[in-house]
Amino acid sequence: MLRGEANERLREVVDTKMIESLNKSILLATGEGEGTFYSPEELMTMRLNSWQGWRCAAGFENIHIGPIGQVTGAACSMPSYIGNIFEGPLNFPNDWLTCAVKWCMCGAAMRLRKAKTDDLRKELDRPNLVTDVRAPLKDVKDANLVTSPFLDIVRRYPKSVTWDISKRCNFNCSYCHPTISNQTDPLRSREQVFAAVFRIIEGFGRGDRISWVFTGGEPTLHSFYDELCEVLFRKQHLIHTQTNGSRLPAYYAKLIRFSTIGISVHLEFSPPEKILEVAKAIIAVKASDEIAAKHWFGVRIMTPPGWFEKAKDLSDRLEQLPGFKEHGLVFMSATYEREDRDQMMSYPDAEMKEILARS
Repeated sequence: MLRGEANERLREVVDTKMIESLNKSILLATGEGEGTFYSPEELMTMRLNSWQGWRCAAGFENIHIGPIGQVTGAACSMPSYIGNIFEGPLNFPNDWLTCAVKWCMCGAAMRLRKAKTDDLRKELDRPNLVTDVRAPLKDVKDANLVTSPFLDIVRRYPKSVTWDISKRCNFNCSYCHPTISNQTDPLRSREQVFAAVFRIIEGFGRGDRISWVFTGGEPTLHSFYDELCEVLFRKQHLIHTQTNGSRLPAYYAKLIRFSTIGISVHLEFSPPEKILEVAKAIIAVKASDEIAAKHWFGVRIMTPPGWFEKAKDLSDRLEQLPGFKEHGLVFMSATYEREDRDQMMSYPDAEMKEILARS
């Protein structure tokens, strides 16, 4: 589908289900009615993920928590340090910041509201900002606003937390640096994590509901992780779990009732048959459970150079599962260099074109 066609469909039915079906979770726009919807993978692949010098809601509407508890405004470490969630004190910013980093590398951070100038910030508060988009951007350089198309969700959950809850992972992927993911870092105790969660709710949330994104490492290695999601869900928060899909299908069948689920497939370690079984279990619950049906489910296939055909085979098999197209989404993501997370691996042009078409 051409991007112009995607925008045309989004103008016809701009709702959460429609946008999710296209995986276009970031809107780059102008205040004059031009805008284009992108996926995080598209922005990174096309190197459109730079808003240096712009005003950003990181730290004010969102915080990022690193694996040892260090709190910053976003995964880019802006602002540089708010405190440690396990130690305190925490000093949350009282206003937006000016972005000082070259590349925005986290999907959650890309979706944060951004404006090229302070004067433009008021445009982001317009309730019809998304539906007012009447034409795609003529030139992406004209964009002066960034937001999530899920404005109803943003309003219901004004604060967001992205938490790399540990570096510990049960995989050892060739493109993951040990400073991001390893098999040696310790896991936090239930008492430590729950105390930190309630500290965030009281100090950062301050009565607002929160959208939580848990990643790692592999967050589900914590034995109490499903309990944590259920507790937050029953407190009317929104939870997203980014997992490698290595737990048993029954685990994810339970988790989808309390959390949206994104599976990052690492083909070096993930047998396709296992991912298919997990997807079947999630789809079965979404098809029969009213609450689970509302929770997003997506499979992102990490696709290093030379792996496209294997990734395509898994993608095709997922889409052939009964009910998958109604209840799931599959897409591909190019990978970045192990030693330089700002530098994408080298791909043949044809392979990159295929990956980008499925981003």
